[in-house]
Amino acid sequence: RIADEPDERAQGMQHLPAQVIRDQPIWFVFAGPRQVGWHMRNVRLALDIAYVDAEGKVIGVERMTPNGGGYGHEQPIAAALEVAAGQAKRLGIREGTQLAID
Repeated sequence: RIADEPDERAQGMQHLPAQVIRDQPIWFVFAGPRQVGWHMRNVRLALDIAYVDAEGKVIGVERMTPNGGGYGHEQPIAAALEVAAGQAKRLGIREGTQLAID
């Protein structure tokens, strides 16, 4: 799933069944690099989020837990990828990984 509109980005993984969260990662795309804050209200499972710079390089990966808040990266990001907890490691996504931004 691609979240490239403000309402899609605001919705994220909220209110989704656990199986949908496991099966359908979300690729968040922004018009330009920016600092973004994240929360986990109304999200059923822990997530891994990979913060991606304008060149498509992962600049950080963070574990987010249900009902948590205050997540984000200190550097501006151009995109982020949310996957179920543990999937980032299984997919080999870590700081320095190059991803495509489309």
